[in-house]
Amino acid sequence: MLRQESDTNVLDALVKLFCDACQGYPAKKLFIYGNRNGNNKQTNSNLTFYHQII
Repeated sequence: MLRQESDTNVLDALVKLFCDACQGYPAKKLFIYGNRNGNNKQTNSNLTFYHQII
C-alpha cells in the first residue's frame, strides 16, 4: 500500500517503490515513454514529471 509522507508526493513514492522493487535486477536501464503530459509540473515542484522520475 502506498503511503504519502508529508515531505513526498505520490510520484516520488511510486518511483521509490519501483526502485526498491527492481534493486536486485542486473540491468539498470529504464526507458520512459509517455505523452506530452510528462512535461507538466506539479504545483509544489519546479520539475516536470519526467525530470522527477529521472
